[in-house]
Amino acid sequence: MEKPDECLKTYNFEYLKSFGDPWSDDFYSLRNAVHALHSLKKSWLAAQSWGADAYLFLRPDMFYHESFRPMLQKISRQRFSGLGVPLWEGWGGCNDTFAIANTEAAASIYATRIDKVSTYCKRTGKPLTAEVYVLDCIKEQNIPLWFMSTKASRVRSNGELVKENFKLLRKSNLRVFLHAAKTRFGRNLAIK
Repeated sequence: MEKPDECLKTYNFEYLKSFGDPWSDDFYSLRNAVHALHSLKKSWLAAQSWGADAYLFLRPDMFYHESFRPMLQKISRQRFSGLGVPLWEGWGGCNDTFAIANTEAAASIYATRIDKVSTYCKRTGKPLTAEVYVLDCIKEQNIPLWFMSTKASRVRSNGELVKENFKLLRKSNLRVFLHAAKTRFGRNLAIK
């Protein structure tokens, strides 16, 4: 639908590079992150007029081990806007592999975060890493979180499943737990 790398100009990739290469792979992963966020926004813009009851953001290169039905049932009973995310592999932020939103407002914030990526890097002075950035967006907009037990594995082009780490309780997930507690239960917990 569009030429590869066009979105890099749109989202000022050279500027984003000035904040560093957290993966030390000559900005290959950063390039992929920008492409992924751009594709997410384009998909959202194409689908948002459907007026859905829930919004599932799923990567096509993943094998989903369980049904999303329990999470969809859980969020259908919620009285406020929120986002369901997997708790595993947060890498200091929030796993952005897939998500479910129960309102258009929550879905829009999740899907259009590419628009604020330059502002985020400038404000924090940090390089763009997907997990830390999605948590920052969620916290900035005060979106309540629900955690999903659904697991998924990346599928390589040769059909091989990547062995994922599904451990739930890690030190790097603390910020996600604290945000969830603050937004869902009205508690303002601080990290020392």
